Amino acid sequence: MLQVQGKEPVWSDSQAQRKQQVQRVTELYEAAVAAYGSDPGLWRDYALFELRELHKGGGAVYRRAVAALEVPGAFAAEYRAALGL
Repeated sequence: MLQVQGKEPVWSDSQAQRKQQVQRVTELYEAAVAAYGSDPGLWRDYALFELRELHKGGGAVYRRAVAALEVPGAFAAEYRAALGL
């Protein structure tokens, strides 16, 4: 549970652990796209992770993927299909 003490939020142990886990996965995705940035499936998975776990709408990773991929259409189609669109 999140509690506010003073100006800084205080996270419970389980929330703090979850936050650390999400940060670690984000770091792994960043390393993976740095090494294998031409893989549309990797970008799709990262964008879906951002959408589902970080609740950022997938927008930042989606835009980076479109800019990084030579043929972003495959990525966009896979992303939309994964969302059921």
